[in-house]
Amino acid sequence: MKHLLTLAFISSVLSVSSAFAQYATDFEAPTFTAGSTINGQDSWTTSPTANGRVLTATQIEGELTTLGVTPGVTVHSGSQALLVSGTGSSGGTVRVVTGLGSETEVLLNVWVRPLTSTMNNPTGNVFVVMENSAGKRAAGFRFGPSQSIDYGLVSGSWVPTGKKWNPNTWYRMTMRVNYTSQTYDFSIDGVQVNTSPIPFYEAASDSFSQIRVYRGSNQAGVIVDDLSVSVAGPRREIFWSETGGFGGPNLGSVYSAAFDGSGKVAIVTGLNRPIGLALDIKNGYIYWAEDGFGTTDNSRIVRANFDGSNPTPLFIGRKVGGAADEFSNAQILALDLVNKHVYWTDYFKGVVRGNLDGTGYTLLGGSNETAQAVQYTALALDTKNGHIYYGDPTQNGRLFRMNMDGGNKIEIARDLATDSWWFNDISLDVRHGYIYYTDAGTHQIKRMNMDGSDQTVLLTDPGLNPFGVALGPNEKMFWIGGTGMRLGTANIDGVSDVNLNLASTDTTTGFDIAAVYVPVVPADVLITEIGVQDSTVTITWTGGLAPYQLQRRGSLTDGVWDDVGTTTTAMQATDTVSGGMMFYRVRSN
Repeated sequence: MKHLLTLAFISSVLSVSSAFAQYATDFEAPTFTAGSTINGQDSWTTSPTANGRVLTATQIEGELTTLGVTPGVTVHSGSQALLVSGTGSSGGTVRVVTGLGSETEVLLNVWVRPLTSTMNNPTGNVFVVMENSAGKRAAGFRFGPSQSIDYGLVSGSWVPTGKKWNPNTWYRMTMRVNYTSQTYDFSIDGVQVNTSPIPFYEAASDSFSQIRVYRGSNQAGVIVDDLSVSVAGPRREIFWSETGGFGGPNLGSVYSAAFDGSGKVAIVTGLNRPIGLALDIKNGYIYWAEDGFGTTDNSRIVRANFDGSNPTPLFIGRKVGGAADEFSNAQILALDLVNKHVYWTDYFKGVVRGNLDGTGYTLLGGSNETAQAVQYTALALDTKNGHIYYGDPTQNGRLFRMNMDGGNKIEIARDLATDSWWFNDISLDVRHGYIYYTDAGTHQIKRMNMDGSDQTVLLTDPGLNPFGVALGPNEKMFWIGGTGMRLGTANIDGVSDVNLNLASTDTTTGFDIAAVYVPVVPADVLITEIGVQDSTVTITWTGGLAPYQLQRRGSLTDGVWDDVGTTTTAMQATDTVSGGMMFYRVRSN
């Protein structure tokens, strides 16, 4: 019986370009020869020797099928991968990386897919670590027992992140290691999971020398794809656009910085009025919409890596002579990664939906009004409820909603600003039912319910003319202004932790802002089973977010819901009954 660990690496979608990587590999030919051991290839070693082999995707599929593992996607990209396998005893596969031993901060990016087997060989002790030349571990992550993703902590312990791994899912793992402070940060799919720096796994690890992939004995293993190790560059956590105004072509830029405003850098320049931004955090992509300039520099939808490298135009509109179903002036962007769509507003034609691979787009339209001219800027998606929200900056600002297919268009709010052109951007908090937006005329950040009601001023940022607003982690929001030439941040209540000078912009043309943040939008709570034995009722459910509270009442329609016991993080609770009819519900966080 064989137990498998598969690896393949590429650098094209990482937030660190391969041009700056100290080492990056995709295990493709001609560097690697498929069908043989990895030992000795591109300076890799493996023990025992047969433990690591470079195989094609088809060969790996065959190996997994033999073991009773769902083959799924066997390589994240390319056609070859590294398969680490062995019988019984544990084994390690190591790559020494020279040239980084004196660096204070080193960054590792790697794609991983954990495996399970129907032959009673679960994954519970498979990990990737960064070591010094003596094999002392600084940082590491593990696919642990009970499908827990863990990180390594001081004294060699493993700490659960609270994230569960799925054997048919690829994960992008990032470790940013600081050898001066002897701490590191760990991110899953581009989102940092630790709230404070993690102390080194072993304090004796004084510099970076090598990567080790370790498979414990009797483990099903993992498939890993796309590895790059490099000097850690600036943190790219917030991004914003500066259009360059109307003074000429090629004056626009996109910038990035850390959440604390440090490390500001222009990741791309020479654009024609970049307006909207959207982030594919898992894959390390940024998308931007260029309005275009004049009659010759056309509007575009472009995708690039987080550092601005490898810019790829996906769609190009036409300023002059375009057909009725062609876009001409792209504005704000939003992504539906599950269905592989990118949405944007066209200033004159409304909402447009395109395929993420750039193969085509469809005009979904705007408000269907004919009595007056309508323009479109603001855009956000509520994929959970199947809604697109989009705005008209004229007529003092109006907000519309349509279904994801363009049907059922309705107006939900108006008079969102004190004058025309001051309402341009929105950000959704679907979990709590809020829409955040800006009024550049009054310098205010505002919030309303998702049905357009209860429009509330959260804070005023005098002199800023805020245009773009974005939600971030830890209940933060960020906004960017035009004339104020700066970024601001605060808690989402608009009262606490206010910083009106987080970072400066280079021009007075700031427009949109995006943050590395994946909001938690849980599925609705669904009671799946009610069991009764004697006087004990057991309620089981799925969905929602902990903590949960089981409640009951004797009527379906009347009376007060009473709590049953205290809150719980489990998805099951019990109650004691003495006869009669009882109705139950579960409240979620």
